Amino acid sequence: MIGTRGALISATVAATLAVVLVDRATYDRADYLSRWPDADGDCQNLRAELLIARSQEPVTFATARACRVVGGVWRDSLTGSTIREAAALDVDHVVALAEAHRSGAAAWDSATRQAFAIDTHNLALTASGVNRSKGDRDPARWWPPSHGCAYGARWLDVKARYRLTFDAAEVRALVERLRDCDNEEHRR
Repeated sequence: MIGTRGALISATVAATLAVVLVDRATYDRADYLSRWPDADGDCQNLRAELLIARSQEPVTFATARACRVVGGVWRDSLTGSTIREAAALDVDHVVALAEAHRSGAAAWDSATRQAFAIDTHNLALTASGVNRSKGDRDPARWWPPSHGCAYGARWLDVKARYRLTFDAAEVRALVERLRDCDNEEHRR
């Protein structure tokens, strides 16, 4: 949860970030992530592991092998709604891979791109329709229906962590929207 002080700090940070012209370098998702990895070889890929870790109740699996999660209880990080079917959820890159690419990741080596794609701090569970409505847009072009302060703070954190750039419209939108975080409704 981001409070008034945190919102003001985030807005101040956003206002001081380097604003650059956006590089429209050719983007290919496969340069970042061709599929969710199964790093430990237990048949549960990163998506399944996120579903397991973030479910509020024990999950259910499609088969006894316990590879594919089918049920659980998740709170959509962008709407706050409760979702019980894993198939209804997408794993969203808070800062989309294409947006990161346009914001400086085009210059990264392959290992850094792949590490970014699976960084769980940049991954959120959200309803498929919400994720698709967001696409690869930045906060100037898309804002979540609720939980905007947490989303904006996380956006700033991910971009700062990876030293990604911001365009002018993105900074204006973040400053304007994070200013609203004084409103109790936006702090959820």
